[in-house]
Amino acid sequence: MIKVPAERRTPAGAYVYPHKLTNGRSAPEAVLLLTHLLTGQPDASVSLVQIGFSTNLARLVSSPGGRNLVAKKVKQLYVMGGNFVEPKPEYNIYTDPQAAQALLQSWPTPILFSGYEIGLAVTFPYSAVAKSLEWTKNNPVADACRLFFKKPENRPAWDPTAVLAAVRPEEHYFRVSSPGGVKIGPKNTTVFTPDTSGNCRFLIVDPAGAKRAQHDMIELLTTPPPKWRQRLN
Repeated sequence: MIKVPAERRTPAGAYVYPHKLTNGRSAPEAVLLLTHLLTGQPDASVSLVQIGFSTNLARLVSSPGGRNLVAKKVKQLYVMGGNFVEPKPEYNIYTDPQAAQALLQSWPTPILFSGYEIGLAVTFPYSAVAKSLEWTKNNPVADACRLFFKKPENRPAWDPTAVLAAVRPEEHYFRVSSPGGVKIGPKNTTVFTPDTSGNCRFLIVDPAGAKRAQHDMIELLTTPPPKWRQRLN
């Protein structure tokens, strides 16, 4: 049984989506890769998005020279994590709370959180997979959704909204909190304390902006490539 799109093969046995990396053990070491990529970028130019656990970024800032490198190269870190509406633990935080706390204590640039509540407000509708991706027989996004969705439903778009906020900051899909600090609280919740000198802020749901975000996210994920090339030209 196929569990991920990367495992799909043609009748002849070739990968439908060709790739060289077939297991995590063959992947580059995370901190070395991050260090290499950041070193090659202009100063204060990188918008970094964390859509999983804080493990590798916490390791990066604790590595020799890592914190200074981040301070020099990274403009802002976007984190999909936390819950800033209810005092409830959120998956990306409570899975590795030690790393999350280490990141919060050591990260030297501004951090903007896209919390659990943002993904709930912006959903990815199954209809976008069932209909909007019919222009191609093989599409990894469609395959992933068909494998993951247990039934036709609108799924919270936790990770995509964090990425969308990072790549399109000028669209202002969401309001932004005042600055402050974030700490890991009881039961690995995220506790925000207003502080004018703090480096943390979080996104706040705006109904009209959430609707625009959903529209743009669906368009980005489902529009055939030739149409995007026409728009770029």
